Amino acid sequence: MAARNTRLAIRSRRRAATSAVTVLVAGLFASTAFATSVNSPELAPPVEIAATGSTPSVSGDGARIVFVAPDPVSGFDQIWLSDRTTGEVTQLSAVPEGGRGGASRNPAISRDGCTVAMVTELALDLFRDDDFASRWDIYRTVLPTCPGEFESGEWELVSTRADAEPTARNDVAADQVPAVNASGDVIVYARAAVLADGVAAGWTSIEAIDLTVPLGEPGRILPAPGLPTTTPVSANTYVGQRDPAISDDGDTIAFTSDATIDVLLADINDPEAVDEVTATWAAGVELTGPATTQVYIWTRSLGADDDSLPIRLVSNGRGGKPGSRSSGQPALSALGDVVAFTSAAPDLLDGDIAGSQIYRADFEPDFALTLISGVDGVPGDGASTQAALDATGDLITFISEATNLVAVAPSHRGVGGDVLLADLGIGSIERLTMRPDGLPATPSASAPSVSASGRVVSFSTENGSELAADASFTNELGAEIAVIDRPPVLSMSNIDIGTVAAFTDSPRWFTTLENLGPSSFVPGQIWAPDAGVRLTGGTCVVLAPVAPGSSCTVEFIVTPLGDGPFAATINVRERSGPLTATAIVTGSGGTPSIVAAPSGVVLAPTEVGASTEPTVITYINTGPFPEVVTGLGRGGNHPGDLQILIDGCTGRTLESGETCEVGVALAPTIDGPRNTILTAATAAGATASSVIDGVGRYAPGIVLDAEVIGQRRQVIISGLGFPANAIVTIGWSGDDRPLRVGTGEDGSLHARLAPAPGMTGPQTVTIIDPDLRFEPLISRTVLITSDTHRRPRPAIED
Repeated sequence: MAARNTRLAIRSRRRAATSAVTVLVAGLFASTAFATSVNSPELAPPVEIAATGSTPSVSGDGARIVFVAPDPVSGFDQIWLSDRTTGEVTQLSAVPEGGRGGASRNPAISRDGCTVAMVTELALDLFRDDDFASRWDIYRTVLPTCPGEFESGEWELVSTRADAEPTARNDVAADQVPAVNASGDVIVYARAAVLADGVAAGWTSIEAIDLTVPLGEPGRILPAPGLPTTTPVSANTYVGQRDPAISDDGDTIAFTSDATIDVLLADINDPEAVDEVTATWAAGVELTGPATTQVYIWTRSLGADDDSLPIRLVSNGRGGKPGSRSSGQPALSALGDVVAFTSAAPDLLDGDIAGSQIYRADFEPDFALTLISGVDGVPGDGASTQAALDATGDLITFISEATNLVAVAPSHRGVGGDVLLADLGIGSIERLTMRPDGLPATPSASAPSVSASGRVVSFSTENGSELAADASFTNELGAEIAVIDRPPVLSMSNIDIGTVAAFTDSPRWFTTLENLGPSSFVPGQIWAPDAGVRLTGGTCVVLAPVAPGSSCTVEFIVTPLGDGPFAATINVRERSGPLTATAIVTGSGGTPSIVAAPSGVVLAPTEVGASTEPTVITYINTGPFPEVVTGLGRGGNHPGDLQILIDGCTGRTLESGETCEVGVALAPTIDGPRNTILTAATAAGATASSVIDGVGRYAPGIVLDAEVIGQRRQVIISGLGFPANAIVTIGWSGDDRPLRVGTGEDGSLHARLAPAPGMTGPQTVTIIDPDLRFEPLISRTVLITSDTHRRPRPAIED
């Protein structure tokens, strides 16, 4: 349980209320509150064509991409590496000299960018593999510049038998895609299941290979639970377990299965009892068609001593029952707490949802299921498949043939679909497959893969010439590897700390880093290169992602090394790449004549349009001579949000040791982190500053003009405190046809809402922000009567 509790604690710090909002949205409109995103030539991210090939897999930092392309010598498909930092493309697998020819397919690269796994029919291990008949195996290699790197062309056999002399299994299917954990030491794949008499079954089973355990030792090979022990008796066709996905630590594995799995919990009063996992073959929709599949999540470390289930259903329908149609293609977040998957089941959420859709299951702190491929309660009108997740599970990339998820539909279709990116944090869906002129490209993409931060997205396409920013690009050899890099926009506040006595520590200060999106920012280095500046902490932490729309702080102390002005920098660089945020710290060494107390304060979150409780900044004349305060200045990233309520300093002459006070408040103009700086200046040129930070949030209110209306009447809704010039959705709870209404420049809202046909009885009005800037707003009950001529009865404010 320790590992699971640690994952929960980390995730709780990373994401605050997004999941709670999403659950409410799903329950009210049977969908997420995603809004369409209108692309423009200025906003369309450029598309880079990295190489000719297919089925890419991207490292966590987005710097390395492995893919499949033909070997120019043998003509067989092999595995290649594109290094985006050097621009080099290297062949990783090849037919061994004197060996039988064959192909290599379905590469997967670890999050740390060091380990590559593949499925191949080549015999690359002379001691344990063979070179006979039609056969495939799983191999891995460790790339150059990584710890334990392999020699060029060297591969290690992974799919071995679990006996004293492990040899190749030779029962891996060519279409299997291995999953690799972040460090590359746990690899999961599907191989042919074995019946009780040792004969290979007609379906597959999942195995997790722990490469830290020596060959032939217990614990190296661990089969997933949940396969029936009997042969199917129905006329349906069965595939078994497949499509594995794995968490960064290798402990959590998601997979698809056409068996229905149940867990019987052990008696807690019996120390000898263990949980029992039972499985039965599922039926199919048709008597002779494929069996219905479900998605499950398996935690390898959970066993008899744990109070959590070792295996859980992900494609959970209404009433806790498995979905009535097939689900599959799972993708996992880094912590293994979020699963995205494809499902054709109409009964996973309230209201039947037709077609193949993308769902997101969140297991922490409680299970919550959300439709991703939908806008304003309306699911996609075409198939959506092949989800890929960033490390947090809040950015979901998928392939879609739907025309109603983004603003402009393409003029014609190719083989494949659009690459769409759903951002759970802001509730938007964006099309990534755009031409350089900002128009939608012909949908012909597949196999998306995304980096840990969501910054780099790669996919296969057959229309690279249409997507490429380079107009001279041509390719007549087939599919290409397309790459889209969406670096986040960062802002870091500069600070003037005033005068500090030479060789004396200043008070503790902090600077705020804001991530304006569109992808997460992962700090890789935080440093102050100048002598006299010492970092002391803060919430910016190496390898801790800063999500779009969020911020972190860097705390520091300055010790001037002499008299006179100084300037220094504090830098936060991304984990991989040149992106760096810099704060400039200025001041002067000498005898301080005026200081501010406190030097920094973080105020409580505040509603947009309102103000925080007042706080007092005190300025003290610490010098031996009188100082005249000539004025106050506002600075920081959002100076307009700082209100000066009482100015007891400007024009004052402060004698030595005398103080003056300024009353301030923060009045956020929009939601999100707000950074301001208050600076006092004297006639002698001295300055003293205080950092004042806070967070803005929307908390709108509404008034209804009636509490009882007739079937053909409307209720008039008025409200204040909404995001200005925004689109919100208004509907009756449980109704899947909400209105889209615009707010005013002052954040006001005015709308009329009529009952749906046949709607009577007590109903509630619900208002949802598609960008999730405020929690769903639910009014009190309105009674709808069948009296079509009934005049409204006035209602009071909500």
